[in-house]
Amino acid sequence: MSRTRIVGHRGCGFLAPENSLTGFRRAVEMKLDGTEFDIHMTKDRALVVLHDPWLERTTSGTGAVGDMTFHDLRGARIHGTDEPIPTMREVLDVLAPSACELHVEIKTDVRGEPYDDIVAAVLDEIRGRHLEERTIFTSFIPEDLHRVRALSPQARVLCSINRTSAEARGGFAEAIAAFAELEGCLFAVEKNLLLHAFDDFAPTLGADRLGVWLVDKAEGVTYWHNRAVRQITTDRPDIAISAIVDR
Repeated sequence: MSRTRIVGHRGCGFLAPENSLTGFRRAVEMKLDGTEFDIHMTKDRALVVLHDPWLERTTSGTGAVGDMTFHDLRGARIHGTDEPIPTMREVLDVLAPSACELHVEIKTDVRGEPYDDIVAAVLDEIRGRHLEERTIFTSFIPEDLHRVRALSPQARVLCSINRTSAEARGGFAEAIAAFAELEGCLFAVEKNLLLHAFDDFAPTLGADRLGVWLVDKAEGVTYWHNRAVRQITTDRPDIAISAIVDR
């Protein structure tokens, strides 16, 4: 049985402001198996770590990332901190010396369109640090992961699936099929959706290719650990670590 990994959501989940350097440092201190973070691109092609395509929810700033220069965006502060929105390079500075697996989600702009050449830029950053073996590129959009593989055929990729993205493809089975051409693709599925689909798809895909998110309660962590999924992504890695006694 393969070991279930604990992956911090947007850094270290609820234990620090999301996608903040404080959160990534906390993930390293806790020796999490992995940490997930989100990449956007500014108008002048800077790679920054932020979940939303706009600044309002998580920072003091306003506006869409893709419509701003890096200088303009850098003036915003992450809520609850005096930290600016970090660059991908700054996040890698924190994570590179650790053993933490990097789950790099390639985001789209405020219109839902891919940023020009963001995949190549992200790959360049990872290659420049020789972090290819520790990196998993993630997206809800199959085309993004195909772009990754076109530029880096050996790259590890993971598709995220929730009810909305599954319905957009015609159902969970169709969503899985949309990524099937990507050899070895991993799958991270929203917990309630996976709960109803696990028995149908685990025998075919293998539990070691399935991950679940977001699981924040001890009983949920125990349940999915017993199912031997590859990974549990969580906003409460402290609870997840405590719930898995054989880590």
